[in-house]
Amino acid sequence: MTRKVEDIAKLLPEGLSDTGIEEINSMLEEVVEARVSQETQLLEAKVAGFIRTKIDDLRGEAERELMENNDYARAYQVYQSLKSVISEDMCSADSDSAVSVYKEENAKLHNAVEELNNRLSEALIENETLGSSVDTLTENVKEIEEEKKLPFKSSEKAVVITNEGRTPTSQNPPNSFLSEEVLRLSKALNNN
Repeated sequence: MTRKVEDIAKLLPEGLSDTGIEEINSMLEEVVEARVSQETQLLEAKVAGFIRTKIDDLRGEAERELMENNDYARAYQVYQSLKSVISEDMCSADSDSAVSVYKEENAKLHNAVEELNNRLSEALIENETLGSSVDTLTENVKEIEEEKKLPFKSSEKAVVITNEGRTPTSQNPPNSFLSEEVLRLSKALNNN
């Protein structure tokens, strides 16, 4: 390294001051450090990739050796194989029976929903009928209240027969219905 620095110093023109040499030296150090950091990053990436591939290779080898030497690992591998074979051999009859149970439940639920919908529509119709009945009764009550406010006028008429102002004649027989009490009552009704 010192030899290269000496070679660089020989190439520099004579008469340079010490500060100029120091500036050139600091610039060279910056360039060298930048180049070294680039090369270091490139080497780190290459090493990381190499190590990753070696780790994957080692992992695969470790798994293979584990499967060969460990009974539990072999049993697990056999279980996975059997599971895949059994799932492929499942009969369509089995799946149909499982599906038929769900179809029956679905049909029952569908019928229950239809029955509830029918009840709901009947209840809505009944509510509408009751609502219109309430409206009619409310109008009738209002009419009756308005009629109560008006004075009472009777459409019936009474005929009062009295003997006042008449002279009894001997030709007419006396009226047994016109007694003194009936006459007093008729006078009282006429005065009111």
